[in-house]
Amino acid sequence: MSRFNLQSLGFAILVLILALFGKQGSGETGFPVTSNVETTSLIAETFSRIEDEVPPPPPNLSLTTATARSRNRILFDAHPADGTPKISPPTIHAKAVAVSELGSSLPLFSEGYRNRWPIASLTKLMTAVVALDEFDPAHIITISETAAGAVGDIGTFRAGDRFTVSDLIRAMLVGSVNDAAMALAESFDYEQFLDAMRTKAFALGMNETTFADPMGISVLNQSTAEDLTKLANFIATTHRIIFDLTALKGTIITEQGTGTKRPIAATNLLAGTAGFVGGKTGYTSDAIGNLLSIFSNGTQEFVVIVLGTPDRFRETETLWSWTKKVQSF
Repeated sequence: MSRFNLQSLGFAILVLILALFGKQGSGETGFPVTSNVETTSLIAETFSRIEDEVPPPPPNLSLTTATARSRNRILFDAHPADGTPKISPPTIHAKAVAVSELGSSLPLFSEGYRNRWPIASLTKLMTAVVALDEFDPAHIITISETAAGAVGDIGTFRAGDRFTVSDLIRAMLVGSVNDAAMALAESFDYEQFLDAMRTKAFALGMNETTFADPMGISVLNQSTAEDLTKLANFIATTHRIIFDLTALKGTIITEQGTGTKRPIAATNLLAGTAGFVGGKTGYTSDAIGNLLSIFSNGTQEFVVIVLGTPDRFRETETLWSWTKKVQSF
C-alpha cells in the first residue's frame, strides 16, 4: 500500500477514535474527551503531511489530459481562487483544434494537436514568409501561362500581367489567389522556392509539415495544429504584415502595364470583425475547411486553429468566445 493510502487510512482511524472519544460526555465510554482545539490541530497536521507529498497545481490552472475517440486532447481549465466552477470547452467537430496564447508553446485547449491534416491554403502563410524573405516588395513579376492557369482560379490574372511582389502577396493572402502564389514561386525558381519553404519549416521545428506546392492544392501539403501554432508565433514576431493584410476585408492591386486597379475581396468572413487580428482560410475537398485566426482581447493575443471542419467560421467564433470567458477569470 502506498504511503499516501496508509496516511489516508490513518486519518480515517483517527476520525473514528475521535468520534468514540467524543461520546464520553454522554457516559457511553470510559475514555477521556479530546478537546475541539486538539481535534482541529490533529486534523490540520494530517492534511499538512498529505499535501506536502502531492505537488500543487499551478495557481488558478489545472492540466487535464484525456483521450476521446483516439484523438489526443489537452486542456487547461480556469479554477479561480474563489471556487467558481471551471468553464468546460465547447464541443467542436473539427479534426484538429488548438487555442493558444500567441507566443506560447502550450495550448489552452487542443484536440488532435499532433495529428497531420491537409492544410490547403494555409500553405500560403509560409509562401508569404518566403516571398518576404527573398523578394524586394517593389520587384515586378510577369504572370506566366502556368501561373495564370493555376488550379482554383478562373480569370484572376492573365498571362503577361505585371504586378509588384507586394501586390501579389496582398492578392494571395487577402483573396487566396493561387495565380499569385504560383507567380511568386516561379519568379524565384519553383523548386528552390519549395525548398525554401521546407527549410523554413524545419528551422521552426515544424517537423510534421510537408509542402508539395506553394498554393495548397496538393493533399501532400500537410501540417498539424501544433506546427501551425509555431508558424503563427513566428509570423507574429517577424512578419507581422502578413496578419495585418489578412485582417483586411478587401484590397486593391495595380496591374503595372496598364495601371488598371483590381479589387480583391477577402475570403475570410471574420475579416473586419471586432477582435480579429488576422489569419488565413483554407479549403479543398480533402482538407474540408481550415482556418487559422489571431484574436485580441485588448491586452493579449490568441491563435485559434481549426482543421477539417465544414463550419470553420462558427467553430472558430465559438472557441474564441470560450477563450474570452476563461481569460476573464
